[in-house]
Amino acid sequence: VRLPAAYNPNRADYRKEIARAIGRARLDAGRNDRQRGAHAAVSDAVHPVELDPDLRERMRAAGQYERHTRDVEQLAARIEGPSLAKDFDRVLDVLERRGYVDVGPPWALTERGRVLARVFHESDLLVAECLHCGLFDGVDAGALAALLSTFVYEHRSPDPPPPPWFPSADVRQRWRRIEATSEDLEADERSLGLGTHRPPDPGFAAAAHGWVAGEDLADVVANEELTGGDFVRTMKQLVDLARQLALVAPEQSTRRHAAEVAERAFRGVVADVPVAPPA
Repeated sequence: VRLPAAYNPNRADYRKEIARAIGRARLDAGRNDRQRGAHAAVSDAVHPVELDPDLRERMRAAGQYERHTRDVEQLAARIEGPSLAKDFDRVLDVLERRGYVDVGPPWALTERGRVLARVFHESDLLVAECLHCGLFDGVDAGALAALLSTFVYEHRSPDPPPPPWFPSADVRQRWRRIEATSEDLEADERSLGLGTHRPPDPGFAAAAHGWVAGEDLADVVANEELTGGDFVRTMKQLVDLARQLALVAPEQSTRRHAAEVAERAFRGVVADVPVAPPA
């Protein structure tokens, strides 16, 4: 409060002037307090970030960042943890025992290993083992189709499968060697605590041989426990495996016969019908 210049508190008019000045000061102070309170209330109610037009996208991006950060941390923990490293060492042990890698130093793939690296199949090591044992060599396209079918077919019915059919005694003997190779590999996997590969199954050999020989679909599946969709799905997998062997088999004649299997099998419904994954 600013007092009048002539200080004279004994005069009535002076005292009245002082009272009016004090009243004005109180009104101004109250008005300023209310204004400050209103501004504070607005500031508390609405944060500037809330006025950002891209707020929703920014919040979504922040959530994704947090999830990705957690995923990276979990993967890093797995990589640095003992389990993954032990599994790698066990797999490397199997590959070294069977001549696919040379642990060196330096670590390197052998010729067998380079072939294995080009085989893409759930039982790739078993396929490579049979390939290098010559079990696919020296047979015609129909017999080769029957042998390759054992790697792509799996009996799914709860009923026991019927006895397998083979086009010749030689193919039956080769199947037995495939089966023995699988059992030997499975023993290695189990001894090292690894997951085992899916064992081969000869239940599709007759259908594969008949289809590659040119038989109609109705004739091929007449005596088989197969739906049309199962047949097409399995045959497409066989075609894929045959095409791979046409590129990687060490023997030229085996590559030629594998290409022939793929060409003969990829016809009719196998070529025309897209197949959904099994339920």
